[in-house]
Amino acid sequence: GVPKDRHFLTKPEIGEQLILRAKQEGIPFDAVTCDELYGRSFAFRKHLNESGIEYYADIPANTRVYLSQPQIGVPENNRGPKATKPQVLAPHSYRVDELCHHPGTLWQTLTIRPSERGMLIADFARVRVWLVQDDLTITEEWLLIRRDGKKHTYSLSNAPTFTSLQTMALRKSQRYFIERSNQDAKSDFGWDEF
Repeated sequence: GVPKDRHFLTKPEIGEQLILRAKQEGIPFDAVTCDELYGRSFAFRKHLNESGIEYYADIPANTRVYLSQPQIGVPENNRGPKATKPQVLAPHSYRVDELCHHPGTLWQTLTIRPSERGMLIADFARVRVWLVQDDLTITEEWLLIRRDGKKHTYSLSNAPTFTSLQTMALRKSQRYFIERSNQDAKSDFGWDEF
């Protein structure tokens, strides 16, 4: 059996170590982009933020966010047993996919980069949001939404507030090249046969 005190690294922990190592080695990069596996990890995003690394982390469409800073407290009730555990008292939370149609969400059509079929053009919107973790830690991040026809993708980012939407859209859209390089390398090495 495995000793109980043995700690196995999760994929986000391994990813975080690789990113920090690249930074220590002086490998130049502007930002890190990652899929939902990493984006769902509050600890991963928190450690990147604390290390001064800008990120664009994809998240599921059902991720809940707030449009203003949540108020935490113990709810008062007049019936039943008295509440003792703190929770979010206000405001209302939204699923990120609900914000696609929210009146405060402003869309812009942006030309991002050349692609195999001409220029990549997509609609982008960003909204300042707050998230509440299970331990009631509150974080403020950008929610970046990309719309390609009927398909939407959602990312959280710690980009500075002065970062332009064009820059955020470009950085978020760079993951394609990494994925393409990984697929090509797997084919070259025969790993796609496994």
